[in-house]
Amino acid sequence: KKFSEADFIKIKNESLFIIGNCDILAYSQAAVDSLNEIGMNYEIIKNAGHVVNGEFPGLINTKILTFLQN
Repeated sequence: KKFSEADFIKIKNESLFIIGNCDILAYSQAAVDSLNEIGMNYEIIKNAGHVVNGEFPGLINTKILTFLQN
């Protein structure tokens, strides 16, 4: 299911979208453009695929903790 802009607005301030730049399922310029368009919080992790938390657990934990502290 594709999320609508209204769906994103409901969650955007309380969510951090983490994407690997090698993720063939979720990463594309269109996806990034959509995130920017609605002001979504996101991080793109270089050299990471779809299972970014398994590939870079320490980095992801740091990103999440920093997001939650702000």
